[in-house]
Amino acid sequence: MVDLPLMYYLLKAVPRGMSLILVGDKDQLPSVGPGTLLRDIIASGRVDIVILDKIFRQKKDSLIVTNAHRINRGDKIIKPEKGDRNSDFYFLYHKDEQKVFEIIMQLCSNRIPKKFKLDPLSSEIQVLSPMYRGLVGVDNLNRNLQEILKQAFPNCMFLLGGKADTGIFLCCY
Repeated sequence: MVDLPLMYYLLKAVPRGMSLILVGDKDQLPSVGPGTLLRDIIASGRVDIVILDKIFRQKKDSLIVTNAHRINRGDKIIKPEKGDRNSDFYFLYHKDEQKVFEIIMQLCSNRIPKKFKLDPLSSEIQVLSPMYRGLVGVDNLNRNLQEILKQAFPNCMFLLGGKADTGIFLCCY
């Protein structure tokens, strides 16, 4: 989300008479910096808005979609039936941080690519973590995923981005 200072500079750079189209998600987390701009602009009633309500990435009966709506309403998620191998939504809970770390490594490097026939080097697998530091923080996950992928794909070079949240860059030769 764009914060107030960044929006100030953006608007200052837009020439007079030019239209500006903002695209965003009303349910997006607020910016780290000051302001809830998209929400405030919509609430002002002074701009035209278009709401996209058709989902293209998941099937209509997807548990990802169902649970996203439930989370937005503040309801509990629906977990897939135990042993349901066709579900597109999985919920793993462990109190042991080391176990969570090991599961993430295994899911990204092996289980998800095999189940969904994905290339583990593609950008189709994303790991989200709510923190940067710690065993399951972005920094450590990126570093360790890089090492695992290096071993599996010795002809590729993996470089962490400038910031940990930019992920892993790939160059194969």
